[in-house]
Amino acid sequence: MVAPAVPELTEEVLHESLDARTESLSSLRELGPPDLVHLVKQGIRNQGKQIGIYHHVTGVDASSSASLAAYINTLTYREHGPNATNKIVEGVYCCYNAFSRLDMRIHVSIPGTVESYCVDERGDKRKATDELWLETYLCSVLRAYSYADDGSGETIRKIMGVRRFNPVTNTETEHRFLHSAEQLFFRGYQLGSDSVVQVPTNVSNHLTVGLLKYLETTGRYASGINLFEKLRSQSVEVSSLLAKVQFMGNEEVAGVRTLHHALLEIPMDYVMLDTQAEFLLHKAKTAPTLELKEERLRMALKCADRGTIAAPSEFGTWARLAQVYVAMEDWENALTILNSCPMFSYQDKDTPIMPEPREVQLPTLAETRLDEIDSEPEGRFSDQVDPNLLGLRAASYKGTFKQAYNILTEMTAKIGWDQLLKIRSTVFVMEDEYRTEKHEASRRNPSIDGLRGTPVPTANGDDESEDDEHDETVIKMGENDSATDALRVNGGAGVEVGEVERPSSAIDPGDTENGDSNDDHLSKLNTKRLCERWLDSLFMVLYEDLKVYTIWRTQMAQYRAQQLQYKKSAEEWAILGSLAERLQHLDEAVEAYRACLSLRFSPKALAGILRVYKHDKNTRDMVQSVIRLVAWQYRWYSEFSPELLHTIRSLIEDEGAVKVRSIVQATSLPQTVLDLTHHYAALCATFRSSGTDASSNLAGSARLDDQQFDWARQKLRLETKSQLDPSGKKSGILPRHGIGISIGDCCASRCSVDAPGHRSGKTTFMRRINAYLHSKQTPPYVINLDPAVLNVPFESNIDIRDSVNYEEVMKQYNLGPNGGILTSLNLFATKVDQIVNLLEKRAVPDPGVPDRKPIENILVDTPGQIEVFVWSASGTILLESLASSFPTVIAYIIDTPRTSSTSTFMSNMLYACSILYKTKLPMILVFNKTDVKDASFAKEWMTDFEAFQEALRRDEDADMMGGGEGASGHGGSGYMGSLLNSMSLMLEEFYSHLSVVGVSSKVGTGIDEFFEAVEEKKKEFIDDYLPELQRRRQEREEARKKSRDKELDKMMQGMSVGAVAPILRTGDDDDDIDVASDVDDDEDEDEDENDAEGLQSRYQAAMGEKDDSVMADASFAKYLYKRG
Repeated sequence: MVAPAVPELTEEVLHESLDARTESLSSLRELGPPDLVHLVKQGIRNQGKQIGIYHHVTGVDASSSASLAAYINTLTYREHGPNATNKIVEGVYCCYNAFSRLDMRIHVSIPGTVESYCVDERGDKRKATDELWLETYLCSVLRAYSYADDGSGETIRKIMGVRRFNPVTNTETEHRFLHSAEQLFFRGYQLGSDSVVQVPTNVSNHLTVGLLKYLETTGRYASGINLFEKLRSQSVEVSSLLAKVQFMGNEEVAGVRTLHHALLEIPMDYVMLDTQAEFLLHKAKTAPTLELKEERLRMALKCADRGTIAAPSEFGTWARLAQVYVAMEDWENALTILNSCPMFSYQDKDTPIMPEPREVQLPTLAETRLDEIDSEPEGRFSDQVDPNLLGLRAASYKGTFKQAYNILTEMTAKIGWDQLLKIRSTVFVMEDEYRTEKHEASRRNPSIDGLRGTPVPTANGDDESEDDEHDETVIKMGENDSATDALRVNGGAGVEVGEVERPSSAIDPGDTENGDSNDDHLSKLNTKRLCERWLDSLFMVLYEDLKVYTIWRTQMAQYRAQQLQYKKSAEEWAILGSLAERLQHLDEAVEAYRACLSLRFSPKALAGILRVYKHDKNTRDMVQSVIRLVAWQYRWYSEFSPELLHTIRSLIEDEGAVKVRSIVQATSLPQTVLDLTHHYAALCATFRSSGTDASSNLAGSARLDDQQFDWARQKLRLETKSQLDPSGKKSGILPRHGIGISIGDCCASRCSVDAPGHRSGKTTFMRRINAYLHSKQTPPYVINLDPAVLNVPFESNIDIRDSVNYEEVMKQYNLGPNGGILTSLNLFATKVDQIVNLLEKRAVPDPGVPDRKPIENILVDTPGQIEVFVWSASGTILLESLASSFPTVIAYIIDTPRTSSTSTFMSNMLYACSILYKTKLPMILVFNKTDVKDASFAKEWMTDFEAFQEALRRDEDADMMGGGEGASGHGGSGYMGSLLNSMSLMLEEFYSHLSVVGVSSKVGTGIDEFFEAVEEKKKEFIDDYLPELQRRRQEREEARKKSRDKELDKMMQGMSVGAVAPILRTGDDDDDIDVASDVDDDEDEDEDENDAEGLQSRYQAAMGEKDDSVMADASFAKYLYKRG
């Protein structure tokens, strides 16, 4: 895919952009500005004149100085050509390190050297270290997501000339990103946090926001769960992040359990309480019945209320509580809680402060040109907008004020503006009430005041002068609203047909009873609160929005009634669409956005339509919108937008990759424009998102052509055949395939192979033991051998899916699921030598990388179909190759709740027995899901056959044997009962060679006992299995040597050196000349070894004396003699 064009901003004074960046370092607060790339151009003919140009960029790999220098080097290629007048002679790349508050810089002289250094806030140079580069790389990825545009173009317009790249394009860069995040996770609070968070913490900062945004965008939830599982072992508070990712990945039960166990340890963690309340609120909105909804809302209310107690100074906890009250339709409490929210001033992202450029060049690539997309910036159309529309303050709200306003508009949409004002007057002290209270206070008698007591102070602590000012503010709100009398609502939800009542109007004094005494009035005011000024302002802003919306809809209705066209400029339609969307009138918003697009292309309007389409699940219109937004983004040098990538991934998950690609390709737009959208779909396929299929041309590198496939299949067929003895029967000793490694060279690492039962929790068990080893600071080397799995919740160092495309194998060779898995394993087995060599290198210290520890554990996840792996040639090859180099242990995973039946238990035991005697490797029986059912019954059945027989009789009496032939149902007289009785006695010897462990992969219990059993089996492997492997290897080598000698004897008898045989014939010999050379195998075996050695020596001597031509003539003469 072609890279975006390069914008150029020319400096007035050489290097002034670098100086401006250095001066602004001390004022940076959070992640810092985008990276600055400064270039010095020199004329090819006039070399004495130099000019400075610069642009900004995000998403470039900043893991080392070499990667940044490489980016500058790519820019020099653009200056070459026959028409080039300038050349780049110098470049500086600046990347901000928000952890250490340093600006990392790379100075490249072309041609020349590369200098790497960093600049602190005072402008002093410092040495760049590996630790600083690690911090810089993580900051660059987070900035790429922070400064990415959401599709509307608002972020693009803020900073001129920014190239935006995707920082994580494949699983390899993802691993680097998550690994660096793991190393620096507990320093994330140093980066600051969003404006809605007052105090950054380990779980509420820019790092965690960036991680969650990446996981949500790409759908790589398994990688996120693996990361937070490891971090949770160091700090329980990470459980809130783990639960959020589990909820994203549809693992809701696991997420609830995670929060439950974490809250038992730290019950007042506000982030976990807020996560739990958010989850319950979401489940309440989707509840099938009213009773279930109310129950979930009550639980959410408890969590949200406790969250405000745990963090009273955080806006998020109060806002969540207000949302719960809104969902419960408790409007008075919702307003009260909203009034109690702590509000913070919004701090925008760090933006570069640069001097005015002398010249700006914003080139366009031909690949991004689309006639309907206007390249002109939208700012030049602002003079065509009604000032009343430009003055709507709600459009500029950010941070806490925007969220509070959204809650207010949600209430208005549900109950209407008039009802909201009535509730407001019930909750808060209104203007007339406040004046009456002041008037009564001036007439009070000191003696009466003593009886009444001291008045309750106001909620916000304002004194009398501030109250007077507040009173004047409320009065001014109602001025200049005479236009309201002419307003009518066009049937919109939330606003009744009639006048839009001004928010400053007080309750009519006539509504109160005439007989109220002053004391009663005072007690009534004591139950009310004084409305915060910011909330008063929000009511006024909402009133302005409703007024403009009502005027628009009224005029629209009038023009339609008169069959006239209602005319507005494109920018005005975009503002009206945003207004309607803000007030939650989605149909009217789409209408306004469409009117805007009919006049001129607007990314703001198209992004608004896309949001509505996503809500309505309108696939084709969503694809049409995405194609144009991607093209517009690319025109302004942005090849990456997380929002658009998430939209495409959602489309692929819902509709499938084939359908989405077909819809994209069916449009009449240029192919170069469509390829830009295909690039986003390609990212989804790279990350194996749900819905992507094997027909994607991205998987071509992992495919096998017909010749490779047939070669591998033939190789596996021959290897399988080599396991048969000459009689065609199965041999008891399986030959070893791959490189032979002596036992003395066997590494100290241990290899655990998971053999699963169906739905036994194998994958969850793998994730658990992987996280356990990471928590012990001994990360394992993980191999995934299941080609059909869609996602694995752990990171694999070697994954069969990266080498073989399972679905493509099924399609091309017309195979079923099991056949596809078996063939994929066969193809992968041809790489076993390379895998073993790699594992052996990683199991010993590397002198070149002294910091890297050798691996101590290798985890191998096998396919879920036992027969496909254990009884296939490829499974044998893989297991024996691993066992020849590492102590190897088989872990057979059993579903404990489903094994409580005696027949199912015996079936599992027979499976385990077959695996043990097939692989001849140490085995551990792992009874999983002990959190559901304890495994003590299984251990008892294995050690006491009488207990098993008693359980068998109980099952028979209860008629639970499943229809055994001839079963009477009583007393164990049935066929099935007799069979299981006999097996229980036979398997007693089998049980003595096994280790049994009960674990819970969800909770984590029993993992320590499992690894203790692995250590025991490792010792058993070294003491018992290694000598057996050595003996079998020696027997195979002797058999091969004997077979080679036998074939050599046959060959020598058929060559010219053996021609003396016909001369020595006697009359008793048969006349057939072939008898001398056609000796059968039995006679060969009976020949004397000395004669064979003599024949061999004569053959070697003859070969040494004769040249090749003589030997060729002799062989040919022998052939003619035999044919005659």
